[in-house]
Amino acid sequence: MLNLIIERGLLADQLDCFMQCGCSSENVKCQVILDKILYDLDRSIDLYAMGKDNFGQPERRAAAYSFVIEAFRDSQEAKLRANPVQTDCGLYKLANGDNLIPKDTVGIAARLEKIIDKHHLRPELDANNQTVSNVIDEIRNFANKLARNNPPQGLLRREGLCGNPSLCDEIQSASNTLNGSRTLDNLLVLYKKVQEAQVRLSEVDINVEMPRSVQGFLELFQQELCLQADTEARWENLVRTMAPNCAGMSEIFGTVSSVIQAAIDKVSVVECPELKPSIPPHFETSLDSMVDDVDRIGRGRPIPINFD
Repeated sequence: MLNLIIERGLLADQLDCFMQCGCSSENVKCQVILDKILYDLDRSIDLYAMGKDNFGQPERRAAAYSFVIEAFRDSQEAKLRANPVQTDCGLYKLANGDNLIPKDTVGIAARLEKIIDKHHLRPELDANNQTVSNVIDEIRNFANKLARNNPPQGLLRREGLCGNPSLCDEIQSASNTLNGSRTLDNLLVLYKKVQEAQVRLSEVDINVEMPRSVQGFLELFQQELCLQADTEARWENLVRTMAPNCAGMSEIFGTVSSVIQAAIDKVSVVECPELKPSIPPHFETSLDSMVDDVDRIGRGRPIPINFD
């Protein structure tokens, strides 16, 4: 956490000088996304302050923001590959066989790469941690039930749902890779393949549940990012009211939203659920539910009998 705080301070100093009065529309969008990343680091630091384990719930939520940084980096790579003459945010370059690398070894991009390495937001999975080991074993066993080759064959093969290219082979390959290298990235690759298998099976009315320990361990990444996506969507109207529109608010918010969605796609293939607050019922409603089995909107209430 202390290392993350130091890196956050250094990044903030660099972002203060990012635009240097070059207030083009492209620069404004880059500045907004980079400031969003800085805010995400603040949120990550708060989460680490709450946690007590190497990779407990708060730490996993914090790690979700590393995928926002990766998604931003991917967006810059896509722009450069589409048109190398047109600059990105001025942070990366294509070199060494078209690999994307930071332009400056001490610049903002290099700082971002350092923040998501194994010593900061993306720690290595502890192979000796019993919780981590159980999650890996359970998801591999579940994947085997879905896509195994040998009799009894997995559900996908039995239902003829492997497809072309074969999702079954991809699941087994991802499972073998995870067994050989137990990293978070490999774990998420297998998790997403298994989710895709669940979707295919549900389309033919076969519902299989992910092991609860696996779901509980990995869904936090998507939950945290979906909360961020919802927050961005909710405060756009406020920003429109209070800030000038010289750069085009729709374009700016669209760019930020696309980066967040790309980050969500890195950790799950399932869409974000609609976030609706659940308002606690009054005590009278709770009493109705307990005594007369009447729900909070009145369903189940006895119909009065008219004896007239």
